Amino acid sequence: MNPRTCILSKLTIIELYATLFQVERAVDSLSPFHWPRLKSYYDEQTTKSLQTTLQMVKQQLRDAKHCLDCVPCPFSWVPPQEPSLFRKIINGLRDIYFEFVVPVVNRWKSHWAFPVPELMFIVDRLQSFLNILHLHSCPDRDVLMRLRMELTGYRTLLEGRCYGLKEIKLAQCVEYYNKAALLKTISLSDIIGRKALRAG
Repeated sequence: MNPRTCILSKLTIIELYATLFQVERAVDSLSPFHWPRLKSYYDEQTTKSLQTTLQMVKQQLRDAKHCLDCVPCPFSWVPPQEPSLFRKIINGLRDIYFEFVVPVVNRWKSHWAFPVPELMFIVDRLQSFLNILHLHSCPDRDVLMRLRMELTGYRTLLEGRCYGLKEIKLAQCVEYYNKAALLKTISLSDIIGRKALRAG
């Protein structure tokens, strides 16, 4: 196995994705006004569930000899330069492959290889959210915006790698803080427990 990659099962990926989605949504709606309610929402049981997910991924990374100082920076949101005609053709063929072939392949897979630095950065961002919950007051808006952008970037990355999985759509129904009552809601335990995702 490549020492720079970590193999995750479908069950682990869906649980990690749903957790990222929960935290991303919580940070997105966070403000001093919502701070007391967020602290109440993340009670001992909810916080323990997040910690359990973190420990699960850390266990997967136990053999990786990397430090958090080596993790990549968050994605750049600066638009890339205009590609050449050749690059446009290649990108078009890649888009066709991604749209029609990748979903079929992913539905047959039960495990995925992820770069270790990516997983370590995800763990670090989730840990940052846990640290925020121990603060006495709501963090500055700039801190929250940066954290939300990083969470969104890596949640989107997981979604792209598992493109076509029906379980990803299911995970987007996970319960989270301040979710509108009209939206479909499924608990995290129910999502990851559904037939063990058949291939978890």
